Amino acid sequence: MEGKEEDGKEKNITLSTVSIGSDADKNLLEDLAEFGTGRFYDVTDASLIPSILSRETVMASRTYIEDNPFYPSIQDTPEWNGLFNDGVPKMNAYIATTTKQRAFLPLVSEKDDPVLAQWQYGMGTTVAFTSDLSGKWSGDWPAWGKWGSFLNQLVTITLPKFESEPYTLTQENSGEETVIMLESASQNNLPLSANVVSENGQIVDANTKLVAPGKYEIIIPKQSGMYYISVKQENNEGGTNLYQTGFTVPYSEEYLQQGLNKSLIKELLAVSGGQELKTEAQAFRDLQTTSRQKQSISHWLLLTAFLLLFVEITMRRFGLHRVLHLFAGIPKKTGSKSLKSAETVKKLKTVKEATHKTRITGKANLKSESNNQSVRPVTERRKQNQPEKKLSESERESQMKRLLEARKRKK
Repeated sequence: MEGKEEDGKEKNITLSTVSIGSDADKNLLEDLAEFGTGRFYDVTDASLIPSILSRETVMASRTYIEDNPFYPSIQDTPEWNGLFNDGVPKMNAYIATTTKQRAFLPLVSEKDDPVLAQWQYGMGTTVAFTSDLSGKWSGDWPAWGKWGSFLNQLVTITLPKFESEPYTLTQENSGEETVIMLESASQNNLPLSANVVSENGQIVDANTKLVAPGKYEIIIPKQSGMYYISVKQENNEGGTNLYQTGFTVPYSEEYLQQGLNKSLIKELLAVSGGQELKTEAQAFRDLQTTSRQKQSISHWLLLTAFLLLFVEITMRRFGLHRVLHLFAGIPKKTGSKSLKSAETVKKLKTVKEATHKTRITGKANLKSESNNQSVRPVTERRKQNQPEKKLSESERESQMKRLLEARKRKK
């Protein structure tokens, strides 16, 4: 590709490109035109193609070096007018070029070709002088009395401007709007027009009005981001002054970092009784008090209510003594009573057996006495003839108790 490009340059072959419509690859076409030392045309109307072709034909048929002596024509530009008040010297030759968009020409040739061109590029200024500085092409210019001032102006105009700005720009936020204040260095009160473009290339609606002598107010919607502003104002001589710069609309003020509020920190320390941490290691120190956390006890209350309901149902169904024996391991009182009664019954049986033996012994004695006595009382006979009554266990126990008490009294 590079070899073919060099061959085309040696044979004076150039490549110009034209883009039509928004779907064209403008970057590619512009790069091809630059590699082919031609021109790139961005048009939206296809009817302009014949005029572009005719212009390219004229440019291709003519030579780039114009070597016919001439006097450059002066255009009305405030930055260069002071050098050309007494006219301009004669020039021998220059290189024929075409101007870029938004460029203005302080000096042009007799064929309206640019000799001196100036335009704004980003935040800086670019200048092109199509002749030379040695005098071979520039002719009488090196012998001109203002030649040194011209070269000085040619260089200094491309340097950053700090104190020589024609306008001073300040901004402030007012509710939902951003207010841009432009103050003219010359206190010029002539009408002014301003165009504001966002960082995305969209034109922003801007209202411009004169609020004081030499002071203009531009109001745009408040939206954070970077913006570019282009100011155009006519001067007293009928010319036009151009000024371009940029500004930034910051985020909301709540995001601004304003440093530490020492007074508020001291107030918080006094109220809470804390201390200010000087180093990062103090943030991991052992705390004097343990941390606490509040928790709801509603679920514990619900669980307790459920358990109480279950216990109540169990007590009603099985009784209190069985429940205590089941859950608390408490022995039943009825069991202890039965044990005591069993021991009492055993003792009573022992006493009963002893009494029965005594009765048997008494009966034997009575029989012997009956042998001696032929007649016994009628009551005793009846008692012997009557069958013995069966006693219940409780009656038997009470009878045994009475016998024991009677026995104790005899002793």
